Amino acid sequence: MKARMEAAIQAVKNRIGNDESREFHVARALLMGYEARWGDSTWTAVGVEESFEMPIVSPYNLSEHQYKMVGMLDTRVKGYGYENVMMEHKTTKADFNRPDTHYFDKLSHDQQLSIYSLSAIASGKPLDGIIYDVIRRPSIRPKKLPRGTRAEGVSPERGSLAEILSFGSYWGLECSEAACEQAEAAEEDKKSIQETAELFGLRVLYNCLEFPDNYYHRTDMIRRREEYLLDEVVPALWHIAEDIAGARKEDKLAKFYQNSGSCYSFSTPCEFLSLCQGVSDCDDEHEWEARRGGSVSGDGRLSTSSISCWMLCHRKYFYRYVKKIQRRGRIEPVATSLGSVIHAGLESWWSLSNEHDSNRESTRPDQDGSGREA
Repeated sequence: MKARMEAAIQAVKNRIGNDESREFHVARALLMGYEARWGDSTWTAVGVEESFEMPIVSPYNLSEHQYKMVGMLDTRVKGYGYENVMMEHKTTKADFNRPDTHYFDKLSHDQQLSIYSLSAIASGKPLDGIIYDVIRRPSIRPKKLPRGTRAEGVSPERGSLAEILSFGSYWGLECSEAACEQAEAAEEDKKSIQETAELFGLRVLYNCLEFPDNYYHRTDMIRRREEYLLDEVVPALWHIAEDIAGARKEDKLAKFYQNSGSCYSFSTPCEFLSLCQGVSDCDDEHEWEARRGGSVSGDGRLSTSSISCWMLCHRKYFYRYVKKIQRRGRIEPVATSLGSVIHAGLESWWSLSNEHDSNRESTRPDQDGSGREA
């Protein structure tokens, strides 16, 4: 295994703190599939997780109000004749191979692209372009293992208990000793077993290796014209900053009005819905606590996250960035958690992307022949 892959998996372990969890094994599988898909690419990193800060300039040459945009660039790369390309990592549950999906259309319109492009211009190193590097989260779920057939001269069914017992592998990928022992115990007791976190992770890995286009996609180069950035994006950012500053200065809840159309954005109720319904009190310490982490906001400093929140719903912005609260005992959604874990792994992977391993191991299993995901 390449050093960068080992570093990526270690980063996942450090982030999760439990290498026996399903989240760890899924993240490990997606990262190993990523290595198999893109490991031979000639893109190399010139910067990983770089912070930036740039002024938001008034289009009216005003100087009394000073605002700054702050943020973090995922990865800057060079290769294929380009010297400064932004590689923006994303995870999604969207099936981006469906002809009716608009996932990549939405990405190409994301304001992040414009802000990153502006920050590069402000630094004196304009981007050649931006590439979205997308990983799709698996839609499959753990299942019960079929027993399969163990007979002389008969190859056991892939993904079965018989395969584990016969070859110590699952979907053609090596199992741990513990998984083999569990299979032997199930065989002795004539019982069926549910996929463990490890076995489920191996099935995810098999699918990632066998059907890489279902899980990994990089967009064509996306570019923003400098004239568009300076003539349209900069003035828009200034007015947004002015609106936010004005609302914060007056410190009246009415200035942070609700957008009821966004209460169920992203297919889930807003964290602050009970407050907007008038059934909860934001000063109730039994329900709400100080927000952990989050983007910088206030004192004229804005981020892509805080601007997106403001544009989505002013009231949500108020609770998140002015009151700086979250529901007590809040558990990060699985999708968000897995995305941040994979992001940590990719950061380590790209940090070592300049290293070359001539003894690259192949982890791709033989063709199953079904043409379908396991």
